[in-house]
Amino acid sequence: MKLCIIDPVGNPGGGSRFLRCLVPALKERRPSLSVRLLAPRAVFAREAWREVQGVELVELKSTRWAQEGLPCFPASASAVRYLQGRFQGWLGHCPGRVSGNFRGEVRKKSAGADLTLFPWPYLSPLPPVKGPVAAVFHDFNFKYFFGGYPALLPWQQELVEREMPRWLAAVRPVVTSEFMAGELARFYPEYRDKAVIIRMPPMSPPAAPGKPPAEDVLARYGLTSPYVLYPCNLHAHKNIGPLIVAMARLAERGLPCSLVLTGPYTDRIRGRAERWGLVRGTASPNVVGLGYVPHDEMAALVESAVVIVSSSLYEAGNGPGLEGWARGRPVAMSDIPSFTEHMRVWGVHAELFDPRFPESIADALGRILEHPEQARARALESREKMSANTWSRAADGYLELFDRMTRETPP
Repeated sequence: MKLCIIDPVGNPGGGSRFLRCLVPALKERRPSLSVRLLAPRAVFAREAWREVQGVELVELKSTRWAQEGLPCFPASASAVRYLQGRFQGWLGHCPGRVSGNFRGEVRKKSAGADLTLFPWPYLSPLPPVKGPVAAVFHDFNFKYFFGGYPALLPWQQELVEREMPRWLAAVRPVVTSEFMAGELARFYPEYRDKAVIIRMPPMSPPAAPGKPPAEDVLARYGLTSPYVLYPCNLHAHKNIGPLIVAMARLAERGLPCSLVLTGPYTDRIRGRAERWGLVRGTASPNVVGLGYVPHDEMAALVESAVVIVSSSLYEAGNGPGLEGWARGRPVAMSDIPSFTEHMRVWGVHAELFDPRFPESIADALGRILEHPEQARARALESREKMSANTWSRAADGYLELFDRMTRETPP
């Protein structure tokens, strides 16, 4: 089978980590599978794709300026993305690198594939491809307002709302949880019976040779234990504000602990947690954002954390929690359906809290910090339970789906 994977946006964080874990697993489970990945060259470098054997990497050149900015002006990338997205109708007849329109490039470079997979079908119309198409719909958070900066800008919101029904009509949708299958049925009931659930394993790519020791990683970032780790971004649904206030409440209770944030743009956050928020630029910060962290260093941060936390209001599943359970770390998380689904399906343990209330978050974290031996025992039990949730299992689910789709599609 010839599989073409198309990822024109190259979403940093969970989106790209998902693909970086899935593809090697697909190749391991079926070595004869031919894989061609169409993506921006910036993604190939960021995710170390050239270390993956047996995958043909093909740059989508029309995405270069949107990913890297104009030549000699890397800071222009966000402006390019805005102009290309907002004025696509006017720019559509310009060369691909100017317009950002990758439709013609995708048509040419995906030719000959038996099946196409879109790992992140957002922020673009469905490109013209032949044969059966599958796409992974990670969440529908654009349907909600969470009380702050949304995940999408207004023009992006308009684009996604317009194109989502077209995507769902044309592809086989894959979701990663029962909760998200329910969300698809809620917002797009005409497509409820098309969805396939393939659960998400922990997003930890295989360790590269020469993995840095944990102490070296902590020293590089100037971190000391104990610290709570939250891999996230700055969008409103990640709900960082109440978590910061909870850190101040812990200090008041005599349980001082730092909060470490990782993910795009979190390096803008550094300061001291107080009852009403973060005081920036203090001499002894207990909230430290590191920005986007490479995979191997991320593994070291998880293994050294006293708690893995997620205070999110809405997700397809708990990505940070999956990492914590897989590595035997205590987990504290929002009491939301997609998170507690992990506990029901896999039998893992987590301290739950109401994400809107700092006191509830502080109580959950405090239960772990005050009873470390009990928390450690539960974490090790969760690691054993989570060992069944592997990328080999997920890859088998995708391969079974791909086989079925190619059989059902007439030649």
